[in-house]
Amino acid sequence: MRFHSKNGAGPSVTPEQAMVAQAQFTSDIYGESFCRRVTFQPSKLAAQAKDLALRYSANTGQKTYDILHVAQALDLGCNTFWSFDKKANQLAKSEGLDTIE
Repeated sequence: MRFHSKNGAGPSVTPEQAMVAQAQFTSDIYGESFCRRVTFQPSKLAAQAKDLALRYSANTGQKTYDILHVAQALDLGCNTFWSFDKKANQLAKSEGLDTIE
């Protein structure tokens, strides 16, 4: 299996390169060098999301997905929020998180 863009140009990945990348990704995930495992309480997340929805949805039109995304970041104690969604980033900034845009 190899990736090619629609016109056949661009990057190409050999099966061997894909296997190495997958192995490295798996090692990073399970070795917790890239991210760490955490547990969370769904009821705490729901309360955080409800609070955000009540404070922001009527005024800014935040979507449920964005509210849950920001609520989870807050619940996990993150200080930086990553999203390509401008409204989600605005919500995160409003809650004191740094954003990566």
